[in-house]
Amino acid sequence: MIFLGFDPGGVHQFGWCVSEAKPGAGLKLLNLGVADNAEAATRTALNNVKDLKDVSAAGIDSPLYWPINGNRRADVLIRETMRQRGARSVGGTVQSLNSLRGACVAQGILAA
Repeated sequence: MIFLGFDPGGVHQFGWCVSEAKPGAGLKLLNLGVADNAEAATRTALNNVKDLKDVSAAGIDSPLYWPINGNRRADVLIRETMRQRGARSVGGTVQSLNSLRGACVAQGILAA
């Protein structure tokens, strides 16, 4: 089984990887890199797959759902936990989709 991974970012910072899982062998990293945007990362990752029928899933480090109003409960919980553990900039780590910095997560949707 082949798994794709994406970590949205800006120019030269949109990470991608291709991994393979085999019974009893665990997960093996086949290839990885960075691209400028979602389209390039997705295209490059797929070009590193021999047979597209083997792709079982894609993991994307990006919120792919959100409520109409307010924050996602999962994000609130993560921010609270990070504060309790002494993190200084939880808003800079767990982005709100409506923030300027949170705009980068839109590329995760494009990759999906």
